[in-house]
Amino acid sequence: MPTCTNCGQTVSHATGPCAACGTDLSRPRPVRAYLICGLTLVALIVAAGLLKSLLEKRNVRPPVDFLPASASVVTALDLRPEGSSLLRWPAEDRQILADRAVQMAQRVVDGTGLELDLRETASHWFGGQLVVASFRRGEAIPVGPRSLLLIAAVTDTRRARGDMDQAVARLGREAGWERERARSDGQAIVVWGEPGRRSEMAYAAVDGCLILSADLELVELSLAAAGDPGRRLVEQEEFREVLRPLPDDRFLWCYANTTDLLPIVRSLGPALSDGWVGFMRAYFTRRIRPGSSGEASGDRDESGRLAFALAAETDGLRVHANYWQARRRELASPAAESSDIVYFAPPETAALLLVHGLPDLVSLLSPESGPSNALPGMTRSLLARTLRGLLACEQVPDSVLLTVARQEDGDKGPTLAGAFAGAGSVQAAERLADLLPDGRSVDVDGFALFASGDEGLRRLKQAAKLPKERYEMEADVRVFVRARPAAAWPALGWLSEVSLTIRDDASGGHGELYLKGEPRRLLGQP
Repeated sequence: MPTCTNCGQTVSHATGPCAACGTDLSRPRPVRAYLICGLTLVALIVAAGLLKSLLEKRNVRPPVDFLPASASVVTALDLRPEGSSLLRWPAEDRQILADRAVQMAQRVVDGTGLELDLRETASHWFGGQLVVASFRRGEAIPVGPRSLLLIAAVTDTRRARGDMDQAVARLGREAGWERERARSDGQAIVVWGEPGRRSEMAYAAVDGCLILSADLELVELSLAAAGDPGRRLVEQEEFREVLRPLPDDRFLWCYANTTDLLPIVRSLGPALSDGWVGFMRAYFTRRIRPGSSGEASGDRDESGRLAFALAAETDGLRVHANYWQARRRELASPAAESSDIVYFAPPETAALLLVHGLPDLVSLLSPESGPSNALPGMTRSLLARTLRGLLACEQVPDSVLLTVARQEDGDKGPTLAGAFAGAGSVQAAERLADLLPDGRSVDVDGFALFASGDEGLRRLKQAAKLPKERYEMEADVRVFVRARPAAAWPALGWLSEVSLTIRDDASGGHGELYLKGEPRRLLGQP
């Protein structure tokens, strides 16, 4: 039986007035009704929020989006399996690379003073991409932990930030740091340091990336770059031009402003005698101030840019490097007839050198600075004589081709042969023939050929009759070098191919280097 909500008496009906007190039993119970409505509303809001989070695309950005344009040196590592050229390698070689990468990254982290174990802790949220950049701090050359910015792709930003809190807290307790919060470009930054003094550690977890530096200003610069494309390094012309020739399937690449890189190399280069450990120790402890031997000179805007990249192949490791500098003067393209000089290169050539616009380069050389002390064995004397003879010519030819082929009888050493094109070619070829052992020279279709022996001349003539598609070169190529070291020097059998191309195109001057060899040997393994 229902009861009266006012007096509690049992009633025979749920509507109308109560017989005992007169309360209208047909009125709703306000408290229960409001509670039901409130719970329903909360459930709807929660459901809508969950639905939105499921339907909304997560905003995840690559680490390079956070790189400020003012970076001096950048190293980027990408170990993600999808689409990586590393999948071409056996699992054992991939493990060697991964171990070396973790070792190097751990030393960078250790150099900041951060107590973070990359194998045990960061492996749970590391997304496979890591970028390390260094910056000038005032006039100082970019070395030391306060010049570094680390950006890592993460799969779980909350866990990454939590692990960072724990790692820095252990370090901060000993140093007397306090934890504070800052904001930049609408993003929260965790800052550790002594109260009222400079930051000692700052980090932010944003859009799938963890950004870390000992200097709060670098983290702020990074967040500003993410919000403004004009402040990003990847949007700068010099960055795009120097990385443009590098392969897309690279798993490691480096970029540097040469004005800042050269003093670093001069100052820290001797530390390489102690290996990478010694180099990293010197990097984190040495200070290069203006006025020291490592001081950079010149306008940074006029400096060149250097980049190199590593990419894997089934049977080796490719190393690509490129140097770029904005165009300062126009260079004349080689004449069409001079360009055809490359067709005299025999297919079995162990080494090949092609130079167009030779008079422009001769002024940079001298007999005393030639390669006579850098080339091994018989080739050293041959190339040294060739260079000296060429520089001594009254009129330097427009283009030159030099080839080195190993004779079947290895005791006789390699054979040097080549060709000249342009004014003064005949005289230059005759002069070199007089300097070479068993030297010969001949004029063929307007090209002056020379060689150390009749066999060398025969190979040049035979090569000119082969299909021209072997060496299709762009008109902007000024220097091309290709070598198969194992074909001439068995001791370098692990290095299967080397090439260098120097070109001058509409954007500026480029120098592209290519190496290919056994992965383990190029990674420093026996």
